[in-house]
Amino acid sequence: FNLGLTHNAVEVSEANYNANSSSPIANGFSIGYGESGYIVVNEAKTYYYVCTPHLPEMKAKIIAE
Repeated sequence: FNLGLTHNAVEVSEANYNANSSSPIANGFSIGYGESGYIVVNEAKTYYYVCTPHLPEMKAKIIAE
């Protein structure tokens, strides 16, 4: 991730992703406003994340196989 000053990335559950909620999941990843970083996935699953201030337009998922 290489985020601008007004963007963050917060991992959420599939239910919260579908409901456009930014409530984070326990032990999920979170990259703060304007930060750069990466995540290392250790499980084959779909990871859902949102940009808190830009919901519902700005959300995405990572599909790890």
